[in-house]
Amino acid sequence: PCGAPPNLSQKRVWIAQYAQGRGERTHAQCDDDVKLFIRKDDDNVSLRDPSPAEVQMMLDYMERLLAGEYPMVGVSAREGNNHGGAGPAPLLVECTRSMRFYAFRTDDLLSIDSGRMPEMADFDTTLQFLRSGRKNCVLFYWAQNQPRTQHPGGCAVYRTNETHDAAARRLAELHPNFVSVYTKVTKSKRKKRVAFDERTEVRVQWQKAYESSQRREAASERHAAADNQVARGSTAAKERGDDGAHE
Repeated sequence: PCGAPPNLSQKRVWIAQYAQGRGERTHAQCDDDVKLFIRKDDDNVSLRDPSPAEVQMMLDYMERLLAGEYPMVGVSAREGNNHGGAGPAPLLVECTRSMRFYAFRTDDLLSIDSGRMPEMADFDTTLQFLRSGRKNCVLFYWAQNQPRTQHPGGCAVYRTNETHDAAARRLAELHPNFVSVYTKVTKSKRKKRVAFDERTEVRVQWQKAYESSQRREAASERHAAADNQVARGSTAAKERGDDGAHE
């Protein structure tokens, strides 16, 4: 419903709950000002407008990937899309930044606290998945873009430089080993600077966040193996009638 919940991340939770109530195993969400693109061909990193059939192909890929190991599948941002290199669809990259356009396994999204950040919630959501051992992936054969940060709509309704700064610092507090804060100055042809031309932003170590979950899992397996070995030794001693006493 328009106006409630009060911020974008909580609206996204509402969407997921609505999808779950409809029995939707997966669902997609996107910002209200995105434009889609597609690679010109498999040997080119340049982009063009997609046809409706090519958008449907993108959605089909996302659905198939969600049916596999990924709880979250995104579409690459236009900025940096060329870093995915040339190649055939879907040009999948794992454990990386995802924003503005993504699809989820509904139950997985509702298993984390994706509504705790009023801003930068997409980064927080991705990091929660990665740190819990669940990879995300992003399709680079397609791309999406928005006119600019703070374009009317979405978070721009309530976001200010102050709230954005607080969100960036909160993200770093929640994920201290993987997020660092810096000041970004946007290059602009405008003679007069406007809000958000200079703002606090974050650098995120996505792969490191996922790897941390694998180290924890490996350590947990080692501890479990050690506990099992101790238990087997205790059982064997009881079977021998060994009470632990020594002459």
